[in-house]
Amino acid sequence: NASRFSEVIDTVMRDFVEHINIPSGIALNEALLENLFMIMISILNKIPIFVVGKPGTSKSLAMGLIQANMNGEASENAFLRSLPPVDIFSYQCSPLSTSDGIEQAFQAAARYKISAPDTICVVLLDEVGLAEQSPHLPLKVLHKVLDEDHEYTLVGISNWALDPAKMNRAVHLYRPAPTVTDLSKTAQGMVQNAQLSGFLRKIARAYVTVYEGQKQQDFWGLREFYSTVRHINRMLAEEKDAQLNARVVMNAVQRNFGGKPKDMTQVLDVFYDTMGISRGGAEMEDVVELIRQNIKSKEARHLMLLTKNNAALSLLFDYGLRKQENTEVIFGSDFPADKTDLQVCLNLQNIKLCMAEGRTVVLVYCEDLYESLYDLLNQHYTEYGGKLYVRLAFGTASRLCEIHRNFRVIVVVEKIDAYNRLAPPLLNRFEKQVMERSSLLTDVQKQVERNLRQFTSIYAAGQGAKKPSMAELRSCFTGFHNDMISSLVQSLPEVSDIEETTLECINRLLWLATPESACRVMSMRARNTALQQLRGVDAVHTYFKKQHHSDFITFAENMFEPWARDNMGVQAQVLTFAPMSLHSGEALGQHSKWKKVTTRTLHELSSERDLRTAITDFFDTCSHGSVFVLQCDPQA
Repeated sequence: NASRFSEVIDTVMRDFVEHINIPSGIALNEALLENLFMIMISILNKIPIFVVGKPGTSKSLAMGLIQANMNGEASENAFLRSLPPVDIFSYQCSPLSTSDGIEQAFQAAARYKISAPDTICVVLLDEVGLAEQSPHLPLKVLHKVLDEDHEYTLVGISNWALDPAKMNRAVHLYRPAPTVTDLSKTAQGMVQNAQLSGFLRKIARAYVTVYEGQKQQDFWGLREFYSTVRHINRMLAEEKDAQLNARVVMNAVQRNFGGKPKDMTQVLDVFYDTMGISRGGAEMEDVVELIRQNIKSKEARHLMLLTKNNAALSLLFDYGLRKQENTEVIFGSDFPADKTDLQVCLNLQNIKLCMAEGRTVVLVYCEDLYESLYDLLNQHYTEYGGKLYVRLAFGTASRLCEIHRNFRVIVVVEKIDAYNRLAPPLLNRFEKQVMERSSLLTDVQKQVERNLRQFTSIYAAGQGAKKPSMAELRSCFTGFHNDMISSLVQSLPEVSDIEETTLECINRLLWLATPESACRVMSMRARNTALQQLRGVDAVHTYFKKQHHSDFITFAENMFEPWARDNMGVQAQVLTFAPMSLHSGEALGQHSKWKKVTTRTLHELSSERDLRTAITDFFDTCSHGSVFVLQCDPQA
């Protein structure tokens, strides 16, 4: 009967899989069992197979275990020593994949097979579904590969099914979403705490409720569930006589279901209600503390910070979460010469060095790197001789690289991209937190911010007028955006006197005011009077008499020295609506006290390395009185 048939299949699968060495902390659930069995049988019989399932359904894990265990005569297990060795040629697919890249993976496998005829060569197309989004249509090469007999076989891993023309040419193993029972059984194999074991089914039920109720599909996935269970298990193990209480649950949920602050209260309520735990007086921790906990924890997932206008990049350092000396920031380049494979390789080499040294890498606008880092972000580490190693891949080439136990990756992304554009397989690999300037202001800073918004409102529209539009504010203050005021307040040292800090911020704001806006305020006496009555600030007098907006030379003559700090010099950004002449630097040297002027134009540089070299050369030869002028035309 059907029941007996299922038992026989399960027995056969376990007979094969029991020879695989599965590390502690990994549960041999139904998904991993079936994945291991089907992939192993398909590889041994050279049958192409596609494994399809949501992120976290043990697809990549199964391939990693097969690669680690099936080493022919070098295998630890006697049964596996009787089988041929397996060599895997990985290709990390992405929306940037090309058919040439995929073909190179198959060609590499074919060449290796000639020199090692007893080895089974496997081409692994990881996240192959992402390649369907590529405008280059790279998967068209699979039709020929799947129809012909070859000396190698294909394993494709995807979060969703490919088109039938490809799926029908191979074995198709589809992993359905796990049930509450499946999740609780999996979790049971991950924990040792008896107190937690009794709550696993309730945690699984809470996760399913949250997962099915989320507005953005797959923003949270199975990795959030697994990480939450491990997190609670770790907290209970670290504290003597620890109890599974509201505080422990809140910390685990805030850490692992972050990224949507507006939904956090609702998510917490689901967990508390389902687990039968009263929230009591447990208070939510602020985002800075949650980020600090993630960075300090060696067991935590890597971190993704959702932000606006890259604010999180500077906030990481402003709040002491990272130090410049042990952090490497890699910023995606828009220089034309950097849109090459060479630049990707250079960035990967930089990451490799940081991995070995245990330095933190912060990635900003580095989407061309993500496909090479999937194993790293998965935390699929291999241990040899007490050291950890992980695979870094580029196209068809991959290499095991040493990774320090303190190494961390922090990815900074725009919040709108995370919500609307980034693929779930990438999102689910990270612990996510939203880090915005407005959410980090203290009560005193919020009061200063309110004062400044009142000032800008009167400056742009007048006393008693309706709230000015964003267009009106931008016509008054160059580059104005919603977070500018928050950024300005946070750029000052700790606020001791609200009024004094407000006046200093107003002074800095007026440096960004446009000449025509200052003239409007001057011509409208009622508006200028209102500003004076509000804060005692004569905006017109400050703009035209105390500050220097007339020309570049006057500005440099009067402001460079006052703004210089200690022996660090000054870094100033000068905005103008007038065309900047290439001779501006020359004029500065001729008509001011700054005689040693070096001028470069940004759009004439072809790569980030060119810019870095120009700046390094300047600092290597500069002396007191030297100025480096970098001209940038946004339209160029």
